[in-house]
Amino acid sequence: MACQGKAQNQQEGRPKLSLDDLVMSNRKGEVLGTIKDSLSNCLSETNLLETVPGLKSRIRGK
Repeated sequence: MACQGKAQNQQEGRPKLSLDDLVMSNRKGEVLGTIKDSLSNCLSETNLLETVPGLKSRIRGK
């Protein structure tokens, strides 16, 4: 729970953003690229590739 409280404290000082803010942003491609790169790492680290049909990772072995 300490982690959750820390995240909430960090968010309090930031303005609330919406999906519209992302869609209209000139950095949309950069943000989506970062999300996609992170997703493939998460899939291989959590074994979701083995449990969720249709998911594929671009990372091969370690």
